[in-house]
Amino acid sequence: MAKIAEVERRLLNWARWRASMGQGGGRFARVSMAERVDCSGFDDSMAVISIDDHEAEQTDQAVMGLQSHLRATVECVYLGNGTLAEKSRRLCIAPATIKMRVDQAHRLISIWFSDRAAAVRAEAERLAAALRGSSTH
Repeated sequence: MAKIAEVERRLLNWARWRASMGQGGGRFARVSMAERVDCSGFDDSMAVISIDDHEAEQTDQAVMGLQSHLRATVECVYLGNGTLAEKSRRLCIAPATIKMRVDQAHRLISIWFSDRAAAVRAEAERLAAALRGSSTH
């Protein structure tokens, strides 16, 4: 899979957040703010990775905005257990189709984040211009 590193990091954070949601109330996770994950390729065999709730909620919005077949694939891949073959059987699609859909989802989620960042920048610029204009009067 040709994954986009930043999207992959966000989806892994989202998956930890979603997995912990059953322990909390509503849409908020009740978790220890750190999880231990295997990092066997590094000097330290375990690393602590915190769950960023705000980022996970944004990622959840991006995932929920995907077309249903892509959303189902992302949920199965990142939230489901089992091998690629088992996930393939669960989704009733070929493993190659799963990989293609994950790649497509990564691209669309990346665009979603870029569009959101651009909208935030534009709003900040609009507000700054309004403040500059009001200070001259």
